[in-house]
Amino acid sequence: MRTHRRRYRQYRFGIGFAAGTLVGAGLTMWLAPRLASELRERITESTRDIGHRASEHYEHASARVGDAIDTLTTPRAL
Repeated sequence: MRTHRRRYRQYRFGIGFAAGTLVGAGLTMWLAPRLASELRERITESTRDIGHRASEHYEHASARVGDAIDTLTTPRAL
């Protein structure tokens, strides 16, 4: 009787493991293309945002350097 119970438990575990593997693989295949496209879209948006911010910082720094150069090269009245 105990041998029968052990085999039954092993089969239950095996069937559950196989079913979980199949369900997990199916969900991965179903969700992966959508997740990949969403990830690419988010990366593209982040890259554009970083580029825009970098451009703004460059313009701001360039204007400050220009102002500093103007201040240094403008003759002052003593």
